[in-house]
Amino acid sequence: MIKFVNKLSKFQRSIIGQIVEQDVSRSFPRIIHAQIIRGKERFKVAIVACLIAILSLSSATVKAQTKPLPPNTPTSDIVTLRLERFLSDVDKFSPLHGTEDKDLAQSWPRSETRKVPKLDNRPETVIRRSSIPKIELEKDPFSHKNEQRFNISLYGEIHAAVNKSASTVTLFVDGALRRRLDLEPLPPVVNFLTQQTAINRASKYLSMSGIDMTDVSLTTCQISTTNVNPTLANREWSLRYDRLWNGIPFLDQHVTVGLDVKEGRLLVLGSTLNSSMPSKDTKILVDRPTAAKSAFAVVKGKGLEISRELATQLVVCHPDNYWTSSVYPTNATILENGVRLAWRTAFDISNPNDPDTYRLAFVNTDAMTNESIGGEIMTTMGRRKLGSNASEIGTLFTRAKK
Repeated sequence: MIKFVNKLSKFQRSIIGQIVEQDVSRSFPRIIHAQIIRGKERFKVAIVACLIAILSLSSATVKAQTKPLPPNTPTSDIVTLRLERFLSDVDKFSPLHGTEDKDLAQSWPRSETRKVPKLDNRPETVIRRSSIPKIELEKDPFSHKNEQRFNISLYGEIHAAVNKSASTVTLFVDGALRRRLDLEPLPPVVNFLTQQTAINRASKYLSMSGIDMTDVSLTTCQISTTNVNPTLANREWSLRYDRLWNGIPFLDQHVTVGLDVKEGRLLVLGSTLNSSMPSKDTKILVDRPTAAKSAFAVVKGKGLEISRELATQLVVCHPDNYWTSSVYPTNATILENGVRLAWRTAFDISNPNDPDTYRLAFVNTDAMTNESIGGEIMTTMGRRKLGSNASEIGTLFTRAKK
């Protein structure tokens, strides 16, 4: 066996070394990890991994039994394997699958080195990237139920999140691909991916992620510009899917997907879906004008000057104490896990003496009881408050400037 190991490549031995460093509860997942290694390396690594795991079984089993895991608790290896399955699917779906440049092809695994091209007087350099994932269990910033998720960093340039049950990839940001695309010139617009192709590819990526798209509908699909520089990294197809209840949108309950405009490779994927549906007896008992009048009184009651009412629309939201808190106007606190149907009214409260600052006040009014159940104030240069909705604000800014 020693002779056999000595014949392995340096990369193969590094994989075996990672397996040896772990106890048996973490060895077998690594054996599975070895299966995704392409070419001739796969078979050799898998055989040696099995032999090592079998030889260490008796001693490692005793160790594993001393610290039993709680039922249904995924280990970091299970979480990593879920992400690796997603990355492997992304690799196979890549239009450049199998090409030499692994970052451009979104191959899995990626190369442990990255070339930095020559620029002006700076020579070309090679940066080494660690293939060992960094995993942290943290509070999900989008959860209203204090749920947790696993945040994972790969090669220091790829960032992802997997839910605690290890069933869904809720976040993926391929910084390695974007960095590589920044070196690629922007093709003519006629060579961009069509909108329908972008929608089809996004749907495939969402299926790979395991995100439940029930009651979620595509609301936006457009080419966005992230930087003025004309490179592939700065033009992307941006798709947004909003959660709906009887055609009414949820606040901050959406899925976003970003694809490069040339090949449709996945740059970013993120989900903020976490809310329950409104109760079955939810109905509209308060009309739009009545809700807008109540919202007007809330804003005036805080001593704010209203330039004009912009819009009032139905939304599903979590009640918060933004307008009723004794420490207003700080960030709001969610008052309950459930959601309510509300009329959301926006007011222009800009100061005429400060033309460079544009301010909006939002008030959420319960559509059944006419009580204020939260909202926020936003400025073009202020802090982001709870419940903000980027597409909504963009639309209201456009209306306000007309």
